[in-house]
Amino acid sequence: MVYTFSSKNRASKFLEIELVVENNKKNTVILQLAAWRPGRYELGNFSKNIQKFRVKKMNNQPLEFQKLTKDSWQVETKGVNKFKVVYNYYANVLNAGSTYVDDTQIYVNPVNCCVYVVGRENDQIKVFLNQNKTERVATGMQKTGTYFVVDNFDALADSPFIL
Repeated sequence: MVYTFSSKNRASKFLEIELVVENNKKNTVILQLAAWRPGRYELGNFSKNIQKFRVKKMNNQPLEFQKLTKDSWQVETKGVNKFKVVYNYYANVLNAGSTYVDDTQIYVNPVNCCVYVVGRENDQIKVFLNQNKTERVATGMQKTGTYFVVDNFDALADSPFIL
């Protein structure tokens, strides 16, 4: 799985997130956004910050989905091997547990803005940051080529980063 993060208009406070899911063998998958904040042991309503949620085949043809709960979606993949989930995340709270975007920085706490495929939490994850050449990145994730790599979703959830 590969997450891509970008922000085309940082003044808008929106972070664009894309998740590409490969090697899908199911006709139906559940996408979940965490409701918990690790280390703080509190529930968060992170899904309130999501807009323009879409699921597509790689040729940009839409896949049918329905929202099951405030933070989960059921996608009818019909066995499509590779698909992408695309959405915006409103990032306007600056603290250690949130996600924030402004003209000078992007701070991402993946646990509150990254949906994951239920049942595939242990898959390796790659992260691509669509950044300008002058920006530096601070993170605990390992860099491999153009990607940062973690072993699974729990490792991603515990790996905030800042540009």
